[in-house]
Amino acid sequence: MANTTFNGPVRSESGFKQITLSNGTATDNFTIDSSGNVSGTGTMKMTGATNSVGVIESITAATKTVTSADSNTTYLLNRAAGIVVTLPTAAAGLNYSFIIGTTFTGTFSLDGASANDIYSTSSNLLIWDKDAPGTVSAKQFYADGSDDDKIVMDADTKGRFVGGRINCIGIATGGQGSATAVWHVDGIVYGDGSLATPFAW
Repeated sequence: MANTTFNGPVRSESGFKQITLSNGTATDNFTIDSSGNVSGTGTMKMTGATNSVGVIESITAATKTVTSADSNTTYLLNRAAGIVVTLPTAAAGLNYSFIIGTTFTGTFSLDGASANDIYSTSSNLLIWDKDAPGTVSAKQFYADGSDDDKIVMDADTKGRFVGGRINCIGIATGGQGSATAVWHVDGIVYGDGSLATPFAW
């Protein structure tokens, strides 16, 4: 079929597909489904001005399992009694942000999908002492890069006060050492007392 030019919007109730035909068999390369979700096997390239808006979600339950489909979501942590967030298996390009919207009195834990999903040696969190007026009091903590697969804030010393932010980016599926997947984590959080590392395994 030759190219067709439409003068006006093209509408569909069931989505659109770009396909490749080979010996009568159609392969979907790019799909926009009936809800407007975009998927495909190629690389999406856009030129000109774009406005990409991420998703904001408030977590008020005791547990949250994040999926790869949730990539580019910012989570507001709003359960003082504690939250355990489990990440998906790390894959390059997945990214999430976590903002402490309510000071924790219980434990916040950010866990890899398994012991084989670890935080890279470059993963770090800067913890500022919130009760050090007139002074600069902060410590930077790094993951060990071998078996740290959790961030556990189970005490004020580990940065569980309101206002902290943690960014989590998947950087590899091949891993390092015995790991099969690797996350990079960085952020600034707020603690109190004798500041201590929140990285754990």
